[in-house]
Amino acid sequence: MTIHLPARPALIRRTALLVFTVAVLAWAAVTEQAAAAPRVALVVGVSAYKNAAALPNTLNDANGVGAALKRLGFQVQTVLDPDRATLEASVRRFGDAARGAEAAVFFYAGHALEVAGRNWLLPASMQLKETRDLRFEALDVDSLLEQTDGSARVTLLFLDSCRDNPFQKRLTTGGRGIERGGMGQVSAGAGTLVAFATAPGTVASDGDGPDSPFTTALLRHIETPGLEVRQMLSLVRRDVRQATRGMQVPWENSALEGEFFFKPGVVPASQQPARAPSIDADLLFWQSVKDSTEASDFEAYLARFPSGTFSDLAKRRVAAASRASPPPGTSTVAAVAPPPAAAPFFDTLQKRVAVLAPNITRVSERLGSYLQERTHKAFAVSNEPPGTWRVSSAQTTRAAAISALESCQIRWGGACTLAAVDDGLADMDTSDWVRQVAQEVGYAGPFDPARMPIAETRRTGNDVAGYRALTGPKAMAIHPWRRIFVAGGASQREAEIAALKACNDDPVRLGKDGPCFLYATAGEVVLVQRKTVPIAEATPANPAPTPPAQSPSPSIGSTAAAQPPAVANAAVASPETQLRALFSAIGHDGGVVTSYMKLGAHRALAVQVESGRTFTWSRAASDAAAERSALEACQLRYGTPCVLFARDDTVTTTDLKTAPHRDMARVTQARAYAADDVPFALPRQAQDRANYAAAVSPKAMAIHVPKGVFWATGSTSAEAQAKAFAACNDVDSLYPCFLYAIDDRVVLAQRMTEVKR
Repeated sequence: MTIHLPARPALIRRTALLVFTVAVLAWAAVTEQAAAAPRVALVVGVSAYKNAAALPNTLNDANGVGAALKRLGFQVQTVLDPDRATLEASVRRFGDAARGAEAAVFFYAGHALEVAGRNWLLPASMQLKETRDLRFEALDVDSLLEQTDGSARVTLLFLDSCRDNPFQKRLTTGGRGIERGGMGQVSAGAGTLVAFATAPGTVASDGDGPDSPFTTALLRHIETPGLEVRQMLSLVRRDVRQATRGMQVPWENSALEGEFFFKPGVVPASQQPARAPSIDADLLFWQSVKDSTEASDFEAYLARFPSGTFSDLAKRRVAAASRASPPPGTSTVAAVAPPPAAAPFFDTLQKRVAVLAPNITRVSERLGSYLQERTHKAFAVSNEPPGTWRVSSAQTTRAAAISALESCQIRWGGACTLAAVDDGLADMDTSDWVRQVAQEVGYAGPFDPARMPIAETRRTGNDVAGYRALTGPKAMAIHPWRRIFVAGGASQREAEIAALKACNDDPVRLGKDGPCFLYATAGEVVLVQRKTVPIAEATPANPAPTPPAQSPSPSIGSTAAAQPPAVANAAVASPETQLRALFSAIGHDGGVVTSYMKLGAHRALAVQVESGRTFTWSRAASDAAAERSALEACQLRYGTPCVLFARDDTVTTTDLKTAPHRDMARVTQARAYAADDVPFALPRQAQDRANYAAAVSPKAMAIHVPKGVFWATGSTSAEAQAKAFAACNDVDSLYPCFLYAIDDRVVLAQRMTEVKR
C-alpha cells in the first residue's frame, strides 16, 4: 500500500538548506584542518669531523636552507655538527613532527657513504675501525625514511652529500667494502622524493663559494612562486651542471603522487625549464657513455633508463661490446682475435699496418677493436709519430674514411694513411679523400664553416653558427673526437684561454686522446699552428706576466743554461708576484702559489697550462730531482705534457708562448723494468722497487701520484694486477692508480687504471 503525503515545500527547503549548511561547514572544517597542517623540516649540517678534515661550507649550506624554509612557513629544527646520539634524537623528533604534516623536508650537508647497498649519514663523532662500527657510529638513511613513511602528505629529502669519502681506506676489507665513493640509490616510498647533489655513486663538489654548487642552486630556486618541486629540481640540475662544467649532475628518485610547491603562485616565464628533467637526464647520461667500448657503461644506461630515448642503440652497443670483450682468464691475443670468418682479413690488415707504420704497438688489440665496430667505419695510421685512429657508425663510407684521416692527422700532426674501410683494405682510389683532408686540415685563412674538418654533422650546428654570430674577441678549440668549443672574452687572449679550457675539460671525453688545439682565433683559422696554448698577444686588459729575475745564486743541481734570462727590471717583482702573473695570463687565480712558496726545498711547480691544473713536488734530493718529479707527476695525472713554472725560488717560465711542454720519457716510453728508473720514486720505497725486480712472475706493479708504487704477485697476471691495484687504490685520494709494470715490462704509457686481461 502506498501512502501519499501532502507536499510541504517550506519543510523541504529548510531541510535542503540544513543539509547544504552542514556540508559547507564540514568542507570548511576539512579545509581549515588542511590549512592548519604544519610544514616541518629537519636541517643538518656537519663540518667539524673529529676524525676527518673539516668540510668548508656545510654549515653555511644548512643555515641558508634553514632560513629559506622558515621564510616559506616551515617549522625548522636546525642541527649543526651533531654526534651520533644527537642526530638520532633529532630524526626521531622529526618523525614525530611529520605525523599529519602537509610536508616534511629533510636537508643534510656533510659526509655520506654506501656500504653493501646501505646508505649512511656520518655525524661529527664518526670513528671507524671496521665496517661493523657503522651501525653504532652512523645513521642509516633507511631509518630516516622509516620515521617519515606515510606520516606526511609529502616527504622530501635533500642530500647534499656524496662528497669525498675520508673513511674509504678503513672500509675496504672483506666482502663489505666500499663499492664506490659517496651514496648509492635510495628507494623512495609513495609520496616521497629523494634528491641527491650528484648522480648515484659519484662525488659532489664543495665549490669555491660560501655554499656548495647544489645548495647554491637550490637556494636560487626554492622560493620562486609557482615552481613545482620537480620543475625546481630540473632548474637546479641545469645550474649545477653548468657551474661544474658537467662534472656534477644532481639526481632524484621520486614517488610523489601529485604536485608540491614550496611557494604557490605563478612561475615567471624566464624560470620555466626548457624541457622535462627526464629528457635532460637521459640525454646527459647517454652523452657520457656513447663513445665507450665497455658493455658495462651501456648496461648502466639501460638500468637507469630501460625505456630511454637511446635504449635500442644501447642494447646493440652492449651486444657489440660484449662480443669484443674476452671472457675472464683469456690472453690478450684471444681478447682481440677476430671471428673465424674475419681471420684472413685480420691477418692481411695486420701486415698492411706493419708496413705503413712499423713502430705502432698493440696492433692486434687495436685492429681487433676495429673489426668489432659498426659500419660505416675506417682505420687510419700515422707513421711519424706512430699512432692510429678509427671511426665507426658514420653515415657513409666516404664520411668514415675522411673523418678517420682528418682525426688522425689532427691528433698526431703528420700525414696519415687509410689502412681499411669497413671490412676491406683501403685499396680503392682514395686520392680525392686524401686531397680533401690535406686541404681542410691544412687550411689557414678566414673562418669558413664549409672548410672545417671532422665536422660534417657540425658545420650547421649551433656551435659553428654561434661562432659566426659572436661579436668581439672569440676563439674556437677543436679535438679529434669531432668536438668543438666556442668562447668569447674581454680580450682575444681570454677568449682563447676559455675555448681551450672548455675543450680540455670536456665532461664527455674526460681527457682522453690528447689535448685540444686552437682552430680559430678572431676570424682566422690557425689549426696548422697546432697550438694547445693561447697565441694572442697580451693586452692591457690581460697583461703579460712580469719577466722574472735572474737568480743571483743558482740552486744546487741547476745549470746556467736552465736559468731564465736576466731582464732590466729584475728586481721589481718577487718570485711569488711573477708566478701570480703567469697564472693570471692563463686565466687562473694562482691560488696554489702561496702554498708553493711555503714548501721546503727542494721544490718545483709544474702546470698543465691548457687547464691551469698544477702539481708541486718538494723535499727532493735536489732541485733537479724536484723538477723531474713534478713534471712526471703532472703529465701522468693529467695526461698531457706540462710546463715548469718554478724550481725552488726561481721562476723558470718567462714567456708562455714559447714555454716548452716537457714530454717526460719515463711516463710515455715502454721499456724494461729497472728499480732505479721509476718516475717520482720515493726514497722509502727503494727496497720495494728492488724486491719487485727480484720477484718471480706473474707479478705486477701499480703507481699512484704521489703515493708511489705498490706491487704484488699472483697465480696469473690478472690476479697479480688485481692485487697491485687493490693495494694502490687503498690510499686516501680522489685520483686513480695506473698500472706501471707487468712482469718485467713497463706499461705506464698505456695509462691503464684497471686489470689488463
